Amino acid sequence: MPGTLLVCRARGTGILAHDVGLRFKFPADLHGVWVGLVSQFLVLPIVYVFVQLFADGDLTEDLEKPARELTDAAHGPGFLLLAGLLIVGAPLVEEIFYRGLLLRSLKRYVPNAAAVVLSGLVFGVAHFNLLTLPGLALFGLFLAVLTERFGRLGPSIVAHAVFNAATVVLLWNA
Repeated sequence: MPGTLLVCRARGTGILAHDVGLRFKFPADLHGVWVGLVSQFLVLPIVYVFVQLFADGDLTEDLEKPARELTDAAHGPGFLLLAGLLIVGAPLVEEIFYRGLLLRSLKRYVPNAAAVVLSGLVFGVAHFNLLTLPGLALFGLFLAVLTERFGRLGPSIVAHAVFNAATVVLLWNA
């Protein structure tokens, strides 16, 4: 966030909400709910069926490992704090950076479609896990499309929050 704020001050108006498109409109932004749910429960499983075709052995445990390691360390109030950070904090900060700053910056130098794809790829790479890269890059692309379609970050923040909330609920009940 500090870097994003510095860029907004140096190259933008200095008003974060204006410079990165941080606006919400309800109920329109609730389109993000469906994108988050479909991405988590339909698209990702399909992506990993194809990834599994090129792997030796079952990848299920390896795919769950990063999220499980994160949540297994937290219990009680710690888990609630972690859940809040994953469901509210991460989507807000990541969308401001990846779709608000990066996507908008890329669009100055490359065609819109290329900027959407690149921002999704960078989002996937930034999670530092080769196995989850295809699914997260595709999800990042969906978030960029949402941002482009609606011209603001609200729908992508909602989608990202729902996507992460689904993961938290699944891990909490596992």
